[in-house]
Amino acid sequence: MGRKSKRKHKTGQSFKSNNSKYNARIDDEIIEKSLVESKPLLITERLNISPYHAEEVDDEECELQLDFRPRPYFASSLCYFCSKPCTAETSVPCDSCNMVVYCSREHHQQNVKFHKQLCTVVTEICRRNHGLDLAKNLNADEYRSFRIELLHIVQTALGRRMELWEREILLYPKLCRACHASENLEQCDKCLMEFFCKDDPVHKKQHDLYCQEYKVFQTILRTQRDNGFVAPKIPDYIFEENHELPDSFDELIKQIFDIGCDYEKIDCTTYAALSQIASPALTAFYVLRKQLKLNLNRKILKIHVIGAELQFECANLAVWEKLFMHLMPGIKNLRLEFCGPEFYVPPDIANVLQKPKLCTSCRTKGRNIDIIFHCGKLYHQVENDKPDLICLFNPGLYRTTGFANQDTWPLTIEKFCNYGVPILITSYTEVELPRDLQRIRDIREAQVECEPRRNPFASLKPERNFVSDDVAPLIYKNYFLSVVKGINSNKTERRCANPANKA
Repeated sequence: MGRKSKRKHKTGQSFKSNNSKYNARIDDEIIEKSLVESKPLLITERLNISPYHAEEVDDEECELQLDFRPRPYFASSLCYFCSKPCTAETSVPCDSCNMVVYCSREHHQQNVKFHKQLCTVVTEICRRNHGLDLAKNLNADEYRSFRIELLHIVQTALGRRMELWEREILLYPKLCRACHASENLEQCDKCLMEFFCKDDPVHKKQHDLYCQEYKVFQTILRTQRDNGFVAPKIPDYIFEENHELPDSFDELIKQIFDIGCDYEKIDCTTYAALSQIASPALTAFYVLRKQLKLNLNRKILKIHVIGAELQFECANLAVWEKLFMHLMPGIKNLRLEFCGPEFYVPPDIANVLQKPKLCTSCRTKGRNIDIIFHCGKLYHQVENDKPDLICLFNPGLYRTTGFANQDTWPLTIEKFCNYGVPILITSYTEVELPRDLQRIRDIREAQVECEPRRNPFASLKPERNFVSDDVAPLIYKNYFLSVVKGINSNKTERRCANPANKA
């Protein structure tokens, strides 16, 4: 479990209207002038900004955010001890396995006892099997199978389950990104993250397509180790009812943070963290407002989130006020329900998260957010009221082996289709979403309300892609989205019980 973090923009730097010192209303002339004078700062333009640190504030002004200290990550060009980028001139490779590098002899020596067991096994297995030479010129599927088999062999020899960063040594080794050769490699001198054959310029061109994204990835891995992965506090910035809203995360954040809220000081890692925590709420808002064009003047709005993760959808529940309710001022009550078989919120944390403290304006207007956690439960095991929107963020519906290596999706798909309400589905990649939609069609008749498309409010935090790394080596949460709705349902609309209990 991570620690609780309190973040706030500096005192006196928030917007203030004539009516309230706590609240900000958009002045169209100010925003228009701001947008004309400067464009949004993209995440790649924040690479050289030093780590952002907000001032600590008292409990009355704080915003609760769970700061999960990131686990260690392995990258073949980063020091295995401190994650500092290493070049060909500065790197100190492991003398035995040659699979990991260090930025100095000192760090090599400090890490010897921790790396020794794995190093001994990998060295012996690679000696017997010609190292990673067999990977050269394998096609994408063969190369994935090769790495999985090597992982299985090493783990069996170790006699224990490998840590995630140990597995990454074998899943993402130092090989040419195009042909998987292990000799005569050149390191990218810009991102320092990938290697390619010196004598083949085509291999370098393949990397160039993703170099900027790898720069972001490398920066995040390096800085989050020391500073964590925490977003800045989001200003209380309430939009007018009929205000035209920006169509991308970058433009929206510029409007909210631009005037006196440290906008230009937010570094790459902090900006990625902000996009990560904001993506679920903003994606739901985008679908309701922009794609479905629903009338959102209703008093109560109910949203169900299926397959939730504490570290993603619930890391900072304040975003559902700041970047959802504040964008739709007509809503009085927002009811959120989160469930999932692996979803767990410790009771002491749950008691705090389920009672979010809203801004002065929302409290004055009698607005509130009700939050319910269904920990350890599949969606079809929960009885709940009919929602207005159902969200499945990166669910991988097409996979038939999920929780406990079982296919638990059919009954859940039956249930959420029974409601006959919009179902928002997102995915990491373009190829996954059509498979998810087909899985729904295989079980229930459904109509597509919003065709698969890029999500302008996807997370900006890159993650490595093993499943289809030949197509996209880096992926992002909520990168693509679609909306469907179940049809021809004879089920009860008001409440939906466990489909497994039907006669």
